[in-house]
Amino acid sequence: MRFAVELMHVALGIVAALVIAAAAAWAVPLAHREIWLVDYVAIIFIIAMGYRPLREAWAADRAADRAGRTGEQS
Repeated sequence: MRFAVELMHVALGIVAALVIAAAAAWAVPLAHREIWLVDYVAIIFIIAMGYRPLREAWAADRAADRAGRTGEQS
């Protein structure tokens, strides 16, 4: 469950970056290429900053699953 929440945060960050870039590119057509370049770099940073929380959430979910399975057997 924690992994899904963290994944949702990363996905929402990417969607927000895309919406902002689309609005900016529409508003300033002469800077269209530069706006999208900056947006792609921002998306890379969003993914990079979300990697560690995703990894920790994955490990926490796996540990909780293992603890739940051993608790059911006893």
